Amino acid sequence: MIKRYILSVLLSLSLLVACGPKPSPEEVISRTVDAVSELQTYRYQMTSAMILDGEASQAHMQGEFVSPDRLHVTIVNDDRTEEGIRIGQTEYIWQSYTDSWEMRDWSAAMYSLRNNMALSTVEMLDSLVGLVKLPDEKIDGVSCFHYRGSIDVEAQVKDRIANLDPTLPGYEEIVQAMAQQPRSEQNVEFWVGKEDYLLRQIDTQADMVYTDDEGKDTEREVSISATYSLRFYDFNQPIQIEHPTGQ
Repeated sequence: MIKRYILSVLLSLSLLVACGPKPSPEEVISRTVDAVSELQTYRYQMTSAMILDGEASQAHMQGEFVSPDRLHVTIVNDDRTEEGIRIGQTEYIWQSYTDSWEMRDWSAAMYSLRNNMALSTVEMLDSLVGLVKLPDEKIDGVSCFHYRGSIDVEAQVKDRIANLDPTLPGYEEIVQAMAQQPRSEQNVEFWVGKEDYLLRQIDTQADMVYTDDEGKDTEREVSISATYSLRFYDFNQPIQIEHPTGQ
């Protein structure tokens, strides 16, 4: 009888632990930012599909990152392939139609490779609104928290305008361009490992409408529908990123 009582108490305690308070979405995001900030290496891949004014296109991207400043990315867009390597302040760009590497200074480049993709992605999660907890799922065999939210694009634009330096050259033009951002609705789902709080996957569905000025006193609305699926893996695994051969 005593043994049964002890077993009953132990079982009750284990159930209390298992059913204890679960972290809120905001807590999970905060822990995820901290966990991703500590990563030394990882790989990622993204697939995207877009319909622009009735025309469909697809792209696939693979990348790998070595902290603090080494990045290797390959992008396949329809029949075109581009490859980029960044080491410190130097970028190397290869394009299939030239079949050659071009070297440039990253700080001087108008369009540059995105460096720490995982960190910039999880920091974006802080701006999501309407977060909803969905049933846990497994990604690559890892049990994950699963959430859905949306991006308040209008609020983000207002925040960016408010943080602009009014003394910046071309300030008025920049504000006007930012205020004319396309009307957009973006919904996001993401999965975070329950044990290590690392972001495993994030899916985005975006629908946008913008006004196209054809330059003939006519305007028309153009619609864009896009989906993105971004997955991270090979956390803290050995990865080597070196200068291209001959550079």
